[in-house]
Amino acid sequence: MSSKYTHEKIRQSIQGNMRRYEATALSMAISFELEDFIKERGIKKQELAEAAGIPPSYLSQVFSGDRLINISMLAGISQKYKVRFSFDIQDAKADKIREFAAESWRKPYEKKAMIYDFRSFSKRHDNGYPQRVMGGDCGNQA
Repeated sequence: MSSKYTHEKIRQSIQGNMRRYEATALSMAISFELEDFIKERGIKKQELAEAAGIPPSYLSQVFSGDRLINISMLAGISQKYKVRFSFDIQDAKADKIREFAAESWRKPYEKKAMIYDFRSFSKRHDNGYPQRVMGGDCGNQA
């Protein structure tokens, strides 16, 4: 008995889902910026929807991630509010490195890729180990 699914059909299905995921992530990033923009300027969402050329309910769906923002909407917003949108094209690997570095900086005592927190060890063994993070910070007091 042969399967109706081929390796190529499965690969295409996964690729389509990844593309949709990436599109949703981009749209949400833009909508977060737009929400900050309207809060800073005291613009109502209804006014923003009008500038974008869409109904307010559609804009709500964009902000909730159910719909994607498009270039035509951004052009309308740009024209009405005299703002310019700019985008950077960056290597995704560099983003991952920056995210890891930022997370490591915020959480110096947590377990990080092969860097261990000795606070929990000293609590269990109570032999007076100094509370230091060994590894990336070269043992400096955190």
